[in-house]
Amino acid sequence: MSIRENIYKKLETEFSLPPSLHITKKLSDIVKRPDTSITDIANVVQYDPALTSRFLRLANSVAFAGSTKVSSVEDAVLRIGFGNVSNIITTFSMIKSLPLQCQHVVINGFWKHSLSVAFTSEMIAQCSEKIQGPYDDYYISGLLHDIGILVLDILETEAYGLVMQEVEKVDKQLFTIETEMLGINHAEVGAAVLKKWNLPLPIVEGVKFHHNPCSPEQTVDSYLAKVVHLANFACNDQGIGNTATPFFGRFSEGAWDDIGLQVENIPQIIDYVTQRIDEVTAILEVATT
Repeated sequence: MSIRENIYKKLETEFSLPPSLHITKKLSDIVKRPDTSITDIANVVQYDPALTSRFLRLANSVAFAGSTKVSSVEDAVLRIGFGNVSNIITTFSMIKSLPLQCQHVVINGFWKHSLSVAFTSEMIAQCSEKIQGPYDDYYISGLLHDIGILVLDILETEAYGLVMQEVEKVDKQLFTIETEMLGINHAEVGAAVLKKWNLPLPIVEGVKFHHNPCSPEQTVDSYLAKVVHLANFACNDQGIGNTATPFFGRFSEGAWDDIGLQVENIPQIIDYVTQRIDEVTAILEVATT
């Protein structure tokens, strides 16, 4: 059995749906309703005491804190932002549901990069006149774009260690080396996991094609893969990488053109990336303790 076949066989029993994702789905549906109140959102968050605790800790962290301490979920929602709640809860759910230690991946660096790409994907989508909100799918696709790296390291630890050794020797992108050595890459593996979790097809393909954003194999008319591709490049360019590989390649000019961004958007996007680092750090600290 090939490594590729073995991975798909293992995925039949491994990496079940994170238990808190049903809360995220419910929150996402509620936020989209025009008559939604702060209390409606708070009631869903409070369904899970552990999530409630983390949410309150985040609202009172240095990155988000105001002049007074908040003690209610309603006040925490107001401070963090009405539209950010479902994305924050998804982030907590993902980080707590996946291993906090891997053999070859530095977890803190991994999630710092993933969160930064999530925020940047959201920002790029907002900058594009071609993309209409809501932008939750862009955040989620950015957050999970590299999840296949963790899965590969966990399911094929020894083989993935050889991949990482090769990364240090040659000037090739990680997903290229994975494909050559394993017959599969982290983008495909990540998409397989998200498909298993029944996430929407645009998100699945946003992850699957983020290294090949103009691929004709995409089956949905979506900007997701192109946005995540550009966000990933921007974060790597700013040194917000997961340290998996020192070689990141060029960004796709076709993706840039299709998104419809302007040159003057670049400083705005870069500034946004750097400004959100404090929030990324705070989210990681709360999620991992």
